[in-house]
Amino acid sequence: REDANCSSEFELLEKAVSKLAAIVHLSAAPTQPEIKKNMDEKDLMVLNWTQHQQAAVAPNTHVARKTMRRAGPIHTVESEEPGEAHSAVLRKVPKEIFRVLKTDLFDALSVSDNLKQYVAAYIIYYGDGNFEYTQSVVTENRLQAFIGCVEKNYPANPFHNFSHAMDVAYALSNSFKQIESDRFFSEETQFWLLIAAIGHDLGHLGVNNSFLIESSHELAVMYNDRSPLENMHCSKLFQIISQPDANVFDGMSRDTYKEIRKG
Repeated sequence: REDANCSSEFELLEKAVSKLAAIVHLSAAPTQPEIKKNMDEKDLMVLNWTQHQQAAVAPNTHVARKTMRRAGPIHTVESEEPGEAHSAVLRKVPKEIFRVLKTDLFDALSVSDNLKQYVAAYIIYYGDGNFEYTQSVVTENRLQAFIGCVEKNYPANPFHNFSHAMDVAYALSNSFKQIESDRFFSEETQFWLLIAAIGHDLGHLGVNNSFLIESSHELAVMYNDRSPLENMHCSKLFQIISQPDANVFDGMSRDTYKEIRKG
């Protein structure tokens, strides 16, 4: 049996080395990536990424522009926000925070406790990239109820707390804008990725998986020593979503929900 295990490990190592060799070959390739007929921007982006070069488009080569979504901001900071009278989020969040959320300078730790839920809701509900889809599948009140439950399930530990979760959601939303994620992510995908971001460390105990496993913690026992923290975070997130008042996925199709569960 030991010989079989060694053989299996060598096979895996051989495959890994082969893949690395292929990557090195692509990286060292002196020629530019080949542009083929009828490529769209998504295809071009993948080609550049896999070959680590900028593909040159010949003068007579047509690259189809393919956009998953294109939407402007839901409101402008300089003027009174449309719907402000009907939105607790737009009423509660100071305009200074609206402005800084449009930059790379947002500091989640500086947000006061009484504003955290509203700022988190704003990032998910009104952020560039997915707001039209988000508002079509979930109400602001339900999203706030969801975020309220999420905040309650984040322990007050020094790092893996609700401020950290809000910061990760902000960083993700900001990255969507910087990389023009609408070219390869649908609004639907961007929405549930933001939900995953705000809930990614739910219930974190402030220690790592190795500690839980070595100490035979109940979470390690529950999940058979297999990523106990990550399994717990995901389970807590879907326990919250299973509550009718906090189910932010209720407006999605059953097939989409199944795909999210797989992710």
